[in-house]
Amino acid sequence: MQALNIEKLYAGALPLPEGWTQSDHGAIPLPAPATLQILAAATTRPAPGTAELVTPTGAALLAELARFEQPPMRLAKLGTGAGTNDFDWPNIARLWLGEPEQTDTSLIKLATNIDDMSPELYAPACRSLENAGALDVWLTPVQMKKQRPGVVLSVLAPADREAELAHILLRETTTLGVRVEPVHHRYVAQRQIRPVQTTYGTVRVKTKMLDGQAIGVMPEYEDCVQCARQHNVPTRDVYETAIQTACNS
Repeated sequence: MQALNIEKLYAGALPLPEGWTQSDHGAIPLPAPATLQILAAATTRPAPGTAELVTPTGAALLAELARFEQPPMRLAKLGTGAGTNDFDWPNIARLWLGEPEQTDTSLIKLATNIDDMSPELYAPACRSLENAGALDVWLTPVQMKKQRPGVVLSVLAPADREAELAHILLRETTTLGVRVEPVHHRYVAQRQIRPVQTTYGTVRVKTKMLDGQAIGVMPEYEDCVQCARQHNVPTRDVYETAIQTACNS
C-alpha cells in the first residue's frame, strides 16, 4: 500500500464457502474459525464453491485496512493476479487504483461544543473521525458559559456517514450532544497524488488541478517529517525541495 501510495482501501463482499479444510489440528469447517471471528464486522457473501478463498491472514489485513464498500472513483490503473488453484471460474484477484470522484452526494456538517476535555484527547478523536469517512475535521476556540474557554469540534462528511460519525463524537469526546446541519453545495478542485524522488528520499506530492491545469503543489507532511528525521535536516528543507522537484518533473 505504501509503494502504491494508497491512502484508503476498499473491498467488496468477501466470499465465504461451505465445506471443510485440513489443518494441523485436523479437519476444520469453512470458513475457518479464525477467519470467521476476524470478519465478524465485515461484509460477506456465499462463495460459489467449497474451497477456502479467504485465509485468516487475508481476513486480518482487510478487516484492519479496508472499508467494505465501493466508492465513486476515477479509475487510473488495474492490477490482476492469478491464483494457483483451478476452479470453475477464473481464479483471480483485482486491485483497482484511482482517484476519488466527486459526486452530487449530499454533505452534512456535524458540530459539538466541548469545554471539559483534555487537549491531548482531541487528536485521537479526530483521527477516528477521519478514518470513518470524514472529509474534514477542524477545531475552533470559543468562549462558553461561565467564561470557560472551549472548543467547537466540527466535521464535514457525506450524509450517509452521519450516524457513525455522531456515534464517534459521543463515544470519544465528553460531549453530550451533536448538532447536524446540511451543506447544500461546495466547489472542489481535482487533485493528483504522485511520488517524487528528492535528495532526501521519496515524498508524495499532491497537485491541485483546475480546468485540467496544475495550479499548485503540496508535499505530504508526514513524508517530509520522516525524510527530515532520517537526514537530520529541517522539515522546511525537505518541503521546499519536494516542491521544486515536483515543479521541475
